Amino acid sequence: MARTRTRVRISHDLFRQVVDLPAVRATLARTAREVAARAQALARQENAEATISVEDGTRPKGRSYSRVVADDYADHEFGTAKRKRTRLLGRAAGTTNS
Repeated sequence: MARTRTRVRISHDLFRQVVDLPAVRATLARTAREVAARAQALARQENAEATISVEDGTRPKGRSYSRVVADDYADHEFGTAKRKRTRLLGRAAGTTNS
């Protein structure tokens, strides 16, 4: 039996309504908290001093977000002459670039 592809198109207005649903916001926040917890565990494991938190908000055009932030982000992710590269946030989020 041949497979057929179904293409679903939604309007911009419907997309806005969906991403603004409380369930979507809660899922974004929950996922960010999980990533933050993994990053904090990695920091403890590697004796890296890092303050990791979650920021929730709405972008100027109305899309909600939850982001995980760390103090001295660039130093942790990429390293410096004095600090080893740890990639706390990248590894916690599951990105593959070592």
